Amino acid sequence: MRALIVLRRARRDGVLLVVVAVLVGFAIALATILPKLVTDAVDAGSRAAVAAAGADADIVVRTTVGHSPGGAPAATFAELTSLADALPGRLPQALKGGVGTPTVSVSSEDAAGVVANEAATPTHLSVQFAAVGDDAQRGLQLIAGRLPQKNSGEIEVVISREAAEVALIDVGTKIAFTKIGGGSLTATVVGVVASSDESAREWRDLRRMWLPTSGSRTAAGSGVSIVALTTPGSLDRAQSLFLETYAATVRVPLVVAWFTAERVSLVAGALRGLELKTSDLAGDFPAAVNVHSDFEDALADFPERSRAAIAQSSLLIASVLGVAVAVLAQLGLLLAVRRTGDLALERARGVALGTVAAGALIESAPIVIIGGTAGLLVAGLLFTGDFSPTPASIFVALAAVLAPPVQAVRIARASWWSRRIAANGVDRRAAERTLRTRRVSLEVFVVVLAVAAIVAIRTRGLLQGATVGIDPLLAAAPLLLAAVMAIVLVRIYPVVVRAIAATVGRSTGALGVLGAAQAQRALSALPVLALTLATALVICGGLLINTVASGQRDASWTSVGADARVTAAVSDDEVERLAAGPGVTAAGSFLSTPGIGLTGAPATSFITLVAVGAGYADVVAGLSGTPAAGNRDDADRLRSLAKVSKSERLPVLVDPQLADRLGDSKDLVITVGGTNVEVEIAGIVSAGPGSLNGPALFADRSQLASRLEAPLVADTTLVLGPGAERAARSIPGGAVLTRAQWIRDQQHEVLVAGVHRVMLASTASVALLAVISLIAGVIAGTRMRARSLALLRTLGMASRLGWWLAAAETAPVVVASLCGGILSGIGVVVLLGPSLGLASLAGGTGSPAPSLSPSVVIAVLGAGVGLLLIAVAVEVAAHRRDRLSEVLRVGETI
Repeated sequence: MRALIVLRRARRDGVLLVVVAVLVGFAIALATILPKLVTDAVDAGSRAAVAAAGADADIVVRTTVGHSPGGAPAATFAELTSLADALPGRLPQALKGGVGTPTVSVSSEDAAGVVANEAATPTHLSVQFAAVGDDAQRGLQLIAGRLPQKNSGEIEVVISREAAEVALIDVGTKIAFTKIGGGSLTATVVGVVASSDESAREWRDLRRMWLPTSGSRTAAGSGVSIVALTTPGSLDRAQSLFLETYAATVRVPLVVAWFTAERVSLVAGALRGLELKTSDLAGDFPAAVNVHSDFEDALADFPERSRAAIAQSSLLIASVLGVAVAVLAQLGLLLAVRRTGDLALERARGVALGTVAAGALIESAPIVIIGGTAGLLVAGLLFTGDFSPTPASIFVALAAVLAPPVQAVRIARASWWSRRIAANGVDRRAAERTLRTRRVSLEVFVVVLAVAAIVAIRTRGLLQGATVGIDPLLAAAPLLLAAVMAIVLVRIYPVVVRAIAATVGRSTGALGVLGAAQAQRALSALPVLALTLATALVICGGLLINTVASGQRDASWTSVGADARVTAAVSDDEVERLAAGPGVTAAGSFLSTPGIGLTGAPATSFITLVAVGAGYADVVAGLSGTPAAGNRDDADRLRSLAKVSKSERLPVLVDPQLADRLGDSKDLVITVGGTNVEVEIAGIVSAGPGSLNGPALFADRSQLASRLEAPLVADTTLVLGPGAERAARSIPGGAVLTRAQWIRDQQHEVLVAGVHRVMLASTASVALLAVISLIAGVIAGTRMRARSLALLRTLGMASRLGWWLAAAETAPVVVASLCGGILSGIGVVVLLGPSLGLASLAGGTGSPAPSLSPSVVIAVLGAGVGLLLIAVAVEVAAHRRDRLSEVLRVGETI
């Protein structure tokens, strides 16, 4: 019998149950897709970080190969290659599957060689013998000659094309060396080669192969320094040239595609342990082995950035799921309200509340199963590829299952309250005070939770390095703040509406009286909470997106230093030409040299010397008012650096960091290119446009060059103005970086783009949930408005005024929710924004200031007007077939 009643009710409310099933599927799909988007974004960010680290993240095994003069254990090249082949299998379990094919390289110390030629003076070379694995040799491209033969009895070498050009040697050239202890040895150049990828890992430890130096002084003497690539057998024969064994390196690359965010931390821990214990890795290799990797340093900022991305996304996802649960509860309430009469009859017949709950549960469970399964299928097929439920989707499913029974029990209990009511007025008032106390206690509890969450985020931040994920209390902070706002609205709304109703109720006609009555009973906690949450999240998401965009624009000034930056050697005439170009407001150049020694201070310091050139002060003046360092006072101080005679100390400006370090120090001297230059501090200036490795010291380039008696050529040019990019690209061979390009690169960075997608998806989803919530509220009052319209009809008034009643009932909810949601959203951004780790998205060194864009608020207000229009349209559609003359005849009463 009970099952039959449930079936009949389900048939009668079939459309609403289908809507509930669709909403359940949508909510569970969101609960599955949004966390997956975050996981995918963070995992993709980990792969991007490993790829950006490149060879710096390799596992590097250093050892020695060759004969050991001191009798220490020695190894052969063949044993080295065997070690390289065995390394992937000997790595810890956390690294299994994440490494590629090892590369091998062996190099000697420099040996002094002489090339006999037709000139009277022979050519002196500093030669480093080297050998690489077969894979690297196969990547060589022959320009002339051939590769060395492994079984040749002579020492045959190949050199790079660059080395041949610098050393003026070619195929067939013979280089003579003197052995240790006497005698000579000759190496023959049999080939000249090039590489398709000179930056490949194979050449990471043999940089001089493609970058020979000319005129440098080395341990082997003065001359050209080159690398001679040969075979392992020739290395053995050349051993007599050296006192020490050869340095050998096995470089194990990491497979970028294998990495996830979790594996980054596991690999970092495994590598730390590997560096401390190398015996398992070395096996029976005869020489000492040293293992090192810069993986952790190369990815030093990734853990914090990934935690920030997870925290920010989790904050939004928790809010979206909170709105979804609130809307599901609202639909459960709508379903219970539509069955108020049935529930009252059941209670009158003595049906227990447990039976009422069981009937609602029998109905809601299949709907949630069907809708949830559909949501998982859609999420798996279109987005995640995984059909298993997540903890968030299970939570949403439980809320969807329990919402109808809870609401049904609440309605049934209110419709037939069996508890005795005291006849004594004092006892009744005491009972009412008890109920009010319970309600106030619950509201105070919510307020305390919200305050605790906000204080926790403000004090220790949303990021937690010691734990995985974030604290649920912290993630619920926006929800709690919106809930507090909903409580306030429900409390103050009756006072406001009562005052308005008192005025409207005095108007002539029934519409004013009915509208006032509708408005007074319109506001209930659940619809207001759902719409306030939705509005708060839309405002919060929009303002966070705007804050990040504003932070990226500010960070672009700090990172680039101007509208465009060119890295290339430029003359003062070229800078003046740029400054006079169309659309250019200023152009200036400078030469930045880090690692300059500064003496005379309390302790010897190493500083970055910035030699400012033509137009630099004009650029600093043009940057006034931008986030980049610089103002007009700085520009005047920089111009004054050129106004001094050569006999005086060189005037310099220092940044605040260096000024604090120097204090009142006098007799300061900087050492530039081996020349000591006496300097005098003329003032303090900002750190300068662009990112400089401070502490920084600023000097006029012409004045500094006159004291060094050597020309100084600027290597960086800054350009301001709308025509900056076009002007910058006119410099031949210059590497150009513009602010617009920097912002685009930052926006398309994998982790940033992933979090941005989550923000957009969350905002769009919650906007749709807000529409569903409002429609549910309109439908919930349909029957009551139908009775009101029927009454108007009997009084002889127009029957097409349902839109007025719907607007009178819906407008207070929308207006109150908009006000509360806007305040809550702004509060979240202002109170929690500095603690959300937004710097990781903005690309700056600090958290961007909250950007309270009026356009976001205006857009939400416009959306509120659209919601009202939707509500009116739904009302009109719901009553287009009503027979108002029969509404009061079928047993309904007002």
